[in-house]
Amino acid sequence: MTEKENRRNFRRIVGQFLVTYKLEGQESKSAKCRDLSAGGVKLEVDESIPVGTPMNIELAVTDPQKGKVYHCEGKVVWNQAEEMPRMVFVAGVAFHELFMDISQFM
Repeated sequence: MTEKENRRNFRRIVGQFLVTYKLEGQESKSAKCRDLSAGGVKLEVDESIPVGTPMNIELAVTDPQKGKVYHCEGKVVWNQAEEMPRMVFVAGVAFHELFMDISQFM
C-alpha cells in the first residue's frame, strides 16, 4: 500500500462523470471526476491548478427523480500532469466539509 492509499479515510466511488468547477475570478469550467469520497474528489482538468487554490465544485446527481445538485467547496491539495493521447492535469481536491451524501452517486 502506498502512502497516499494509507491516508484515505473514506470509501471512494471510482468512475468518470462530468462536474463543473469554478476558480475565484474565473468562469465555470467542466472537468471529469475520476473518483469521489466524503473527503474530496480527484478531477481531470485541462489546466494546471496550483496546490492551495480554492475551488467550488458542482456535482449533479443524474437520477431524474431526485435531480439533486451538490455544491462543494474545497482546495487543491495535489496536482500532476499526465500524458494521455493529450496532456491532461489531475488534481486532488479536499472538501472543506465532509460530503456525507456520497451514497447518492452509487
